[in-house]
Amino acid sequence: MPYDLLLEMEHINEEFQNTDVALVIGANDVVNPAARYKKASPLYGMPILNVDHARTVMVVKRSLGAGFAGEDNELFYDKKP
Repeated sequence: MPYDLLLEMEHINEEFQNTDVALVIGANDVVNPAARYKKASPLYGMPILNVDHARTVMVVKRSLGAGFAGEDNELFYDKKP
């Protein structure tokens, strides 16, 4: 992908609330909502992509296992209304 088509996290994160579908491929810790609020998590305070704010989230991964930080990803169990 050409770098001029990539967006910085702070520029794209606001757009997820207006997004119909977010397709996550192979990511884990960088999309884990626990980083926002779970103080006991090793991810707490880490910047993440707000894909969970999209209307629908599709995740393509080999497994639902924990990421590098060892934290289960709450995104994988989120029940969208």
